[in-house]
Amino acid sequence: MSKFIRNATLFALVYMFAISASMFITRFLILHSEVFKLPQNVTTIALGDSQMECSLDDSLLPDVVNFAHSADSYFYSYKKLTKFIEMNPQLSTVILSCGMGSFGSNVDHRWLFESSHFLLRFPHYWMLWSPAEVRMFAKSNSSDMLLGALRSPRFMITVIRHAYSEVISARSLRYGMFVRLGVSKLNEAMQRYQPSDADLRFTGTMQTEYFDRIVSLCQQKGIQLYLATPPIHSFYANQPQSIHRRKATRSFLTSTYPATPWFDSSEQAIPDSCFRDLMHLTSKGAALYTSALRDSLELKQRLRQL
Repeated sequence: MSKFIRNATLFALVYMFAISASMFITRFLILHSEVFKLPQNVTTIALGDSQMECSLDDSLLPDVVNFAHSADSYFYSYKKLTKFIEMNPQLSTVILSCGMGSFGSNVDHRWLFESSHFLLRFPHYWMLWSPAEVRMFAKSNSSDMLLGALRSPRFMITVIRHAYSEVISARSLRYGMFVRLGVSKLNEAMQRYQPSDADLRFTGTMQTEYFDRIVSLCQQKGIQLYLATPPIHSFYANQPQSIHRRKATRSFLTSTYPATPWFDSSEQAIPDSCFRDLMHLTSKGAALYTSALRDSLELKQRLRQL
C-alpha cells in the first residue's frame, strides 16, 4: 500500500509539473510572440459576438480584419483589443458589434461564467487576465479553472505546432474570424422561435463595465470606435419584446455615449434568402451588409475631415 501511495504521489507531482510547464510555455508564446501582430496595411479590426462574426466579410475590405467570435462578451473583446493596440501602432479604427441582446440581464452568466463557455475560453485567455480578474474567476469558477488547467496541454500543443510552422496568429489560434454561413434555414428558425424572458440591464454587469472600458480605451489611444448592429430579420425585429429592447438600447447608447458613432442596421431591408436564421446572415447577406457598412464608414470619415 505504501508503495502504491508513493507511486501515486510521484505521478501526481509529475503531472502537476507537466501542467505548470505547459501553461508557462503557452503564456510565454502568446505574450512574447506575434500572435496579435497584424499586417501593416490593416488599420481596422472588428470585434463582437456571432452577429458580427457572420456579417462582416473582411475579404471584401483589404484594411479590415474581423476578429468577432460567437458569444464573445465585451470582457473578451476588451482583452483582445488591448493586445491588438499594444502590437499594432497603425491601428486606427475599431468596429464593435452592439445589438439589442448585448446587454441582456443573463449575458454575464451565459457568456462569461457558465461552465461550458468558460472552459472554451479559458485556454485562450487566462494569460491575458489581470490579477484581479484571476481572483474573480477563482471565486466564481474555481473547479472550472482547475479543469481548464488540466486541459491546457492540448492548447499548448496547438500553439507550438503553429509556432513551429511559423503561422502563429490570432486567426490561426481562433481568437475570432469571419464565418461564412450557407443555405438559409430561416423558415425553421421562425417556427422554433420562442420569446426570451431575459430583460436588459445597463448597469451593474460585467458586460456594461467592459463595454465602457472599450469605449474609454479607444478614447485614450486616439482610436475611432464605431458601434455596429447588423441586420436582423423583420419577423424578429417586429416582435414586441424586440421593439422594447431596441428602444431601450438606443436610449442607453445615445444618452451615455453620444460621441460614439453607431451604425444601426437592425432594420435594414435584406431579402429573406440572405438570412441564415433570425439574427445571422448567409455569406450573400454578409456581402450586402459589408458593402453598406463600408459606404457608411467612408461617408462618416469624409464628414469628419471637413
